[in-house]
Amino acid sequence: MTATRRDPEAAASIEAAWRDGDQIGDAKSARHLGWLLYERGDLEGALEAFQRGDQRGDPECASRLGFMLRARGDHKGADAAFRRAQAGWRHGDAEAAYHIGEGLFMDGDLAGALAAWEYADEQGSAVAARRIGQYLSEERGHDDAMPRDAVGAASAFKRADERGDADGACNVGYALEKKGDIAGARSAFERAVDRGHDHAPFGLARMLEKLGDLVGAESALRMGIQRTEHLSSMNLWSPLYDLAKFLERHGDLDGAEAALRQAAEREAPSASFMLKRFLERNHRE
Repeated sequence: MTATRRDPEAAASIEAAWRDGDQIGDAKSARHLGWLLYERGDLEGALEAFQRGDQRGDPECASRLGFMLRARGDHKGADAAFRRAQAGWRHGDAEAAYHIGEGLFMDGDLAGALAAWEYADEQGSAVAARRIGQYLSEERGHDDAMPRDAVGAASAFKRADERGDADGACNVGYALEKKGDIAGARSAFERAVDRGHDHAPFGLARMLEKLGDLVGAESALRMGIQRTEHLSSMNLWSPLYDLAKFLERHGDLDGAEAALRQAAEREAPSASFMLKRFLERNHRE
């Protein structure tokens, strides 16, 4: 579970509601409180919350409890908690089934993970549908570039998109772009952008450029650069290069040079070489 940015007052109100629910014996409130405390680093508090949720029959609390007990070296207690989780997720909610599926996947139980995700997907989980799509779109093997099930993956991403998932919308956009449906891909990428997807602005920029909206395309590229700035140290290709190429294609050589110089200042891979080639190609000093 990933921490979500919230207004401080709203976050305090949500936490208070979870604590109130936990006090009156609500299992899901104990689950969410456990996650909150875990993210804060309050491992004792989280452990106790998951224990309460487990005692109330919540399978995800049992699963989380299992991981925490395993980390503490209590393998007997962890195994018992995992058995309770695996026995109960089919009677739980979609959120619980999805997270249990993630735990099973990390433990190498692919069949169990898929079963849990499929159950969550059937219950309307957007993240479970997305996860199924990601799995089905992976290559079948290291020497086989074909996806496991391209049709199944597309269907899963479509379900995720329809349920409001950003990654699902972005993958629908990629599929429509590949089919040549530029208008449809644009709409899908716009949905993903509106939902906060980091990389969707680049797909949107490609579609807007093809549709002749150069102002919109440049704006989308700059948005993508801003959204992915925190990932720059992990990438071999800087998105500033995409902006530079776009500006050069459309005659804004000053803007392109500025983008490449910015990449060089950030010590992006090959930035100095690309800047040098750009200056030579365009006879600029």
